[in-house]
Amino acid sequence: MFLCFFSVISGLLNAIALTSGFALMYTTYEVIHRRAHTHGPTGPYSRWVRRNHFSHHFQNPRKNHGVTTPVFDFVFGTHVPPGKVIVPERYVMGWLRDPRTGEVWPHLADDYAIKVASRPDLARQQDLQGDIAAAYAGEAPAS
Repeated sequence: MFLCFFSVISGLLNAIALTSGFALMYTTYEVIHRRAHTHGPTGPYSRWVRRNHFSHHFQNPRKNHGVTTPVFDFVFGTHVPPGKVIVPERYVMGWLRDPRTGEVWPHLADDYAIKVASRPDLARQQDLQGDIAAAYAGEAPAS
């Protein structure tokens, strides 16, 4: 689809270059996004990616949309410093907690905390109601 569109506008050789560049960019984005969910941080950039992305997931879905870069969040005014990310217990990523203790690994404790459900049978319903209300108000959900 992109190849056809770009070739009409700029010729076949340019269309191949543009389509290849787009495919490479999208693949890179997807690899970074998937690794944020499946692997712990290994340096300053990967630490930033995870904190920024998970604050979007768990604190305020209307903010911090950029997974690989904050550029467009700054352009559109949707960037907020993530602070400590509170992760609901049922969504905790495997790399975030020590399997022996169930607690956040000590080296990640400044960036993350786990929100333990007080009533597991009602937790999903209560979290969703509170999170939806907070998102529409433009606020982070209560921790």
